[in-house]
Amino acid sequence: MKSDINLRHLTQLPELPKNWAHSSVDELCIIEPVGNKKLAQKQYVQKGKYPVIDQGADFIGGYTDNNDLVIEVPENVAFIIFGDHSRAFKLVDFNFVPGADGVKVLRPVCVLPKWAYYFFKAIHLPNKGYARHFQYLKEAYLPLPPLSAQKLIVDKIEELFSHIDAGVEGLKQTKVKLQQYRQSVLKDAVTGKLTESWREKNADKLEPADKLLERILQERRANWKAEQLTTFEEKSKVPKDDKWKEKYVEPKEATVLNDLPMSWVSTITDQVFSFVTSGSRGWAKYYSDDGPLFLRVGNLFHYNVELDLRKLQRVSPPEGSEGSRTKVQEGDNLISITADVGMVGYVPRDFEESYINQHVALARPVQRVMGKYLSWLLSGDFAKEQFKALQKGATKAGLGLDDIRSISFGLPSLLEQEQIVQEIESKVAGIDRLKKETELKILHASKLKSSILADAFSGKLVENIEADETAEQLLEKIQEEKQLLEEKAKLAKKKSTTGIKKMDKQPIINVLKKAKKALSVDELFEQAGFQNDVSPEGIEAFYQELKIVTDNENVTVTPVILKEKKQGDKFEYKEVKENEAG
Repeated sequence: MKSDINLRHLTQLPELPKNWAHSSVDELCIIEPVGNKKLAQKQYVQKGKYPVIDQGADFIGGYTDNNDLVIEVPENVAFIIFGDHSRAFKLVDFNFVPGADGVKVLRPVCVLPKWAYYFFKAIHLPNKGYARHFQYLKEAYLPLPPLSAQKLIVDKIEELFSHIDAGVEGLKQTKVKLQQYRQSVLKDAVTGKLTESWREKNADKLEPADKLLERILQERRANWKAEQLTTFEEKSKVPKDDKWKEKYVEPKEATVLNDLPMSWVSTITDQVFSFVTSGSRGWAKYYSDDGPLFLRVGNLFHYNVELDLRKLQRVSPPEGSEGSRTKVQEGDNLISITADVGMVGYVPRDFEESYINQHVALARPVQRVMGKYLSWLLSGDFAKEQFKALQKGATKAGLGLDDIRSISFGLPSLLEQEQIVQEIESKVAGIDRLKKETELKILHASKLKSSILADAFSGKLVENIEADETAEQLLEKIQEEKQLLEEKAKLAKKKSTTGIKKMDKQPIINVLKKAKKALSVDELFEQAGFQNDVSPEGIEAFYQELKIVTDNENVTVTPVILKEKKQGDKFEYKEVKENEAG
């Protein structure tokens, strides 16, 4: 049995406004046949003659130059595109190519297309995830106002929406400016501008940066020596002499940067990182429901260093050096090196046991206390621009471990690094707070639009007015027009008799006179020779002539009724005798 939430799209208004009528989507639309006129997403191009309309969030998914796939939208007509999986609606009044998956093309009949579009969006369709939803849309309830009221409703909706859209555009600009401000904060941080006043006030307390760098380089070499001696010990070996020390690889020379504060010194990441590596391939076989974290690109951000732990993967890591090599420690910098490169994460104190995958690099500072400063350094445009330059001319996309070691920057004292981190995080917290407030306002605007559509749906948005034509009368017109469109579509599917069975074209009135019985539309179309031309123009010419014929006083039109529903008409010529006329 269906739950209540799955029945909301069927719920009728308890009380209709005057001159309105109960109806449904199926009653007001016909489904335009698409057939094989569909384009797979992988075949989209950035520019082309025809837009591709699919069920995605973007109004236009892509473009194509394929003429054979075009759906032509008649003049003064608009189609409503429905995403069978996404439940998205798009109003289209131009020729287009449908996307390959989940696209339904609806043609509103005798109602304002914009009114139908807005009212469709107000329907409470059940959310079945990626399942198909068209079955629910077809049967969905719609209250139908007269045409005059439809226009008033559309005008009011668009008036209100225009005010909301103007406000949302302002909010989006605020988000852009906040992002720009975040980037400028990070730039000022690594060029010394952010702490310029603080540095002047605390100049007597700061260790010269060149002295700090000297200590870092000494510690880097000492750490390497300690690692080598540990390796000897693990292999139960004792070095015979000091030649093993010659294997130490000196770090790269730093590029001298201009415009650094006097107390800073130019350096390069290779000098301040003692260990740079990336995760191993093939760890999917170690995936587990519990165990340590497995950090991936999705756990990193741009312009932020906090790890994103909303989506987690856990592993049971292998024993041995491969596991220990990719295990993170406090102070480590994590950098995405494939796909969306240059995202950064910082490993904080007391972080749970974690490992990295092959798409993430781990860079370990010589001095752990510098980890946070280096993470913020790498997260901003100062480092991103260098990463981008290093990628130019590379044989493959992404960053190499040597690229991580090649970022030039200015090194301040440890005390100033600490101050820089504090000021960055204070400003970023304010930016994030404003960003969240802005996003909530944008969300509220979306809800406000939904509220406006709900009021329109229930007849509360505009005052009810007297109408020359009621919705019930409009429904009758809709049924007649739908029948006509369906008949035309049926005739269009007929194969031309050209070269198969040539029939001379003759006036429809002559066909009826010769028949001496009632004929259907199909029979008239064929016997009058119109089947030789099943183009839209040929079909339209047939109906124009049929309309003239039905005005003849000798022609009677009899509806064909099946199960209390009109299925079509039959036409018959009956000579009116002089004594019967008048």
